[in-house]
Amino acid sequence: MGRISLLDKIFSASVVLIPILQYYYSPIPPLNMSTFLAVVFVPCFFLTLGRKTYAKRGDWALLTPSLYVLFIVFNTFYTIRLYGYSFSLGNLEGLVRLLVIFFAYLFLGYKHFHFKTAFKVLEIVLLISVVLMIIQAFFSVMGHPISFHIAGLLTDSGYAQAGDRFDGLYMEPAHFAHAAIMYLCIKLLKPGFMTNPFSDVKTIIIALGVILSGSGQGYTFLVIVATIWFLYSIFGNRALSLNKKILYIFSTVAVCLVLYYVIPEIDYAQRAISRFTDTGEFGGSALVGRTGTDYMFLDMSETQQMFGVGLGHQSDITGQYFTNSLYSHLITYGYPSLFFLALIFLYNFIKRSAYSKAFTVIFIIELFFADTAAPSMMCQYLLFTLFEYNYIKDSNKKVQVA
Repeated sequence: MGRISLLDKIFSASVVLIPILQYYYSPIPPLNMSTFLAVVFVPCFFLTLGRKTYAKRGDWALLTPSLYVLFIVFNTFYTIRLYGYSFSLGNLEGLVRLLVIFFAYLFLGYKHFHFKTAFKVLEIVLLISVVLMIIQAFFSVMGHPISFHIAGLLTDSGYAQAGDRFDGLYMEPAHFAHAAIMYLCIKLLKPGFMTNPFSDVKTIIIALGVILSGSGQGYTFLVIVATIWFLYSIFGNRALSLNKKILYIFSTVAVCLVLYYVIPEIDYAQRAISRFTDTGEFGGSALVGRTGTDYMFLDMSETQQMFGVGLGHQSDITGQYFTNSLYSHLITYGYPSLFFLALIFLYNFIKRSAYSKAFTVIFIIELFFADTAAPSMMCQYLLFTLFEYNYIKDSNKKVQVA
């Protein structure tokens, strides 16, 4: 079977934590903690070359993300020349950080990412966050909102402000919801992890955490995951007996009816849903405020739409406003960026398990109103989908261990 090394454990845990740590300064102030960890991990890649260690099913797993990164490199240098940007550190800093993060996590991940270890850490982080969110909810009801973020170490002090929504260890409720939905996809759809959500306490707690977070997109994806699980259990799981299928149908219908009549009576839940769906002032809601930024891209010149404005220059177009990953890519890299993203998603959807297919669909939808294609979030998605099976290299044999 082989033993999991200390490097495997540390690396796998860091994959879970980088979406949180990217908002904290590292011991080297210009770098955030996720980039700092990547810098630390890079030498490990060279030190472990040639060693008998983990390999992953499918030697082509790294091809599509590698093409994606190579495109970004080409686009960055091409736009510098096209628009006359200077070859300064300011224009290349974003590219260097992106390369370090992708190189460290993807290529070390090929050797050292252990799915079950990462999943266990993800579960612990989510459960701790739910406990902290309950504490936040209590103090919010008492009229004294609190935050558990370490204010002095944050790269953006705005995240230190406590609000009427709850996020635990994560920077935003939506970030918690994203991680929780990934956990639920694994727990409900991945062979070896599959469970009945109505009988597993941890699954119920984390699902309730999504509701408590007040994230409108979390509510939406909770329904989507439940629907996928329901359809998969009824039509795709041959091992499930007819009696259990009938039980699942009636249980799901009962839960849906309860939610249908209960949710409208809860003001907190209604505000989360309306924040996600209602129209209004630009930036005033989670959905419209981000999907409504298409005009920024459409107002660009034809050349800019084709090639983008280049990495590090998105703010020249967007100013102070936030755009989702779809328009961020179009504004930064132009139309070709969608082709390289599509290659990644297509490979994951065709080659991977039901869990990876489901989470890939969710990840694609999130691109329309979230920043899920940021390097740390993208690397986490890739590692949890591309390397969902672990093998030990032993001469010419491969032995599955997870």
